[in-house]
Amino acid sequence: MAQKAATITNSVPCALEDLISPLPAVEFFGRYWGKSFVHVPGWPGKFGKLFPWAELNQVLENHRLSSQRLRLFKEGKPIGAKSYMSASETGGARVRILDITRHLAEGGTLILDDADELYQPLGSLTAALERIFRAGAQVNLYAGWKTARGFDLHWDDHNVFVLQVAGIKRWVVYEPTRPYPLKPDVENAPKPEGPPAWDSILREGDLLYLPRGWWHVAYPQDEPCLHLTVSINSFIGLDLLQWFVNTLRASADVRKDLPLQDTVEAQADFVDRLGKQLLEYWNANVLSDFMAEIDSQVPPRLRAQLPYAATDTGVPLGETTRIKLAARRRLDLREDRSAEIVRFKFIGKEWQVDERWLPILESLNEDGRGHALGELTALGLKSTDLTAIHDFVHEMIRSGLFVVESNPDKEL
Repeated sequence: MAQKAATITNSVPCALEDLISPLPAVEFFGRYWGKSFVHVPGWPGKFGKLFPWAELNQVLENHRLSSQRLRLFKEGKPIGAKSYMSASETGGARVRILDITRHLAEGGTLILDDADELYQPLGSLTAALERIFRAGAQVNLYAGWKTARGFDLHWDDHNVFVLQVAGIKRWVVYEPTRPYPLKPDVENAPKPEGPPAWDSILREGDLLYLPRGWWHVAYPQDEPCLHLTVSINSFIGLDLLQWFVNTLRASADVRKDLPLQDTVEAQADFVDRLGKQLLEYWNANVLSDFMAEIDSQVPPRLRAQLPYAATDTGVPLGETTRIKLAARRRLDLREDRSAEIVRFKFIGKEWQVDERWLPILESLNEDGRGHALGELTALGLKSTDLTAIHDFVHEMIRSGLFVVESNPDKEL
């Protein structure tokens, strides 16, 4: 185990397996996902490269952030943004370094929302998690110095992974008091009254997973500490039903006025017809159809690739150029042999691609990671014309389906 830990310490976590190691993914999904909290002890440096202190300093110094995105809390109450931020006429606000430092030294907790959009390693990890969970993922950063808690005891309406990047923090966790609570809900979940399910210290490199509805509160331990919370906004039964109801617009009876002035018999017949249509549309494929539609509409996380992307020739390509899909979910690739094309949906649009490029699409779609162009051209393509291959890749980059992950020969 020590040898494995030492190896991972020197790399950036880029997949779920990296986060929960040494806990196997099969055990995690079988015993914990959506069922119970789990604490996974780690090792110093395990999460250190996901958002180090130096990067947080860069963000505070160089970015203009809204008061909704960068916040300070102390003992469950917000600290007024005007006491540490100065509004800008061109939008956003500048952090006043001395003032924010004073608040933090007095026990404030710093919260930075959507940290995954500000640092590429964290953004890459978030994209990988979205492919696994087929749900939106977001990462917030929390930093504290003294002993005052940031938030009071509460529960979240999404799954949470807590990654302890630096320092230590005490966490107190209670079981849910209402199964699968919602915000808003038909009734509130009462606060827990019994003993906690877990009360311990999260140390550097440790992970804590909390399913939706588990109560928790965290306390800094009078030393600098920094952790990341990865929120997985999973879809629920209500989402499926709301989507399903919208698909019924194809039915004339669904669009028709309610027969409120008709006879009781006519009203009963209308309700009966409507019920039969519901059962007809509700079939074994409804869940897969719902997720396919959701996956196809998720916008990509594109990377700026200037100056080359804005030129007529586009980004220069070579054998070592690493290409990846911009899609945050797997593509549903469907080959139409009669038309010699491949069909799929991406960002809500129907796409058609010559079937000779199917091996490239399948390879990139398999794991969502970058692949060297030389590797892709050796996949037994029907076209061995290197110019044609490059033209296809350029076309997919311009259309937003492919991105260049890295290009050793050219700085991007």
